[in-house]
Amino acid sequence: MSFKLSISDPKTGRAKQVVVEGPQARALVGLKIGDAVDGTLFGLPGVRLRITGGSDRSGFPMRSDIPGGGKHRVLLSGPPGFHPKKPG
Repeated sequence: MSFKLSISDPKTGRAKQVVVEGPQARALVGLKIGDAVDGTLFGLPGVRLRITGGSDRSGFPMRSDIPGGGKHRVLLSGPPGFHPKKPG
């Protein structure tokens, strides 16, 4: 199992992509949007990382209001995952 992470620093505006595999990836399984992770798992000691979103291998975005790791059919009226056309 492997994950591609985008670790961003909002203060500096810099982002870093990290590919994690094995025990590092297993530490992420079961976490939710908004949970905090210790940065030492990814080579960033002394840093707490917060999960703000993600997507599956098909590109479907994660939603914080839907529990579980599987795909669910939901009727959307707005983002994330659906952006209605602007009136006019």
